[in-house]
Amino acid sequence: FFVDKNNKVDRQVVIAFVSILGMEPKLRYAMFEQWFETNPNNEQVIKLLISRKDIKDDPFSIAAIRYLKDKNLPFSDDSLKELINHKEPLARVLVYSKLNPANPLHMKLINEAYKNETVERLKIQLREKAADVGVKLK
Repeated sequence: FFVDKNNKVDRQVVIAFVSILGMEPKLRYAMFEQWFETNPNNEQVIKLLISRKDIKDDPFSIAAIRYLKDKNLPFSDDSLKELINHKEPLARVLVYSKLNPANPLHMKLINEAYKNETVERLKIQLREKAADVGVKLK
């Protein structure tokens, strides 16, 4: 993520992020929470969250999800596609909350997510979302 020239991440952000990742695991969450108090660029936060989609129990992802949830931002369809299979269940909850079953692309994502979801209460959430537009998921 940081080496991609399209991301244009501030040097201070890179240093802070790498420094936090080098800390003891129990300190990382608190430090990421402090970092989010600086109101980082929302798009960069989403891109970082996407870049860490294969990591479960990731302190950055958990802090980023809380930050983004509180911002109540719209997500691009591309971001939703990338995050829908995030290893962190809280990330999937956030994505599911952004999906509109009346949108054909979103309904397709809901159907795919339902097939891959491993947490039963999240499967129920997806079934209910689909049922809002008269679709029964199998």
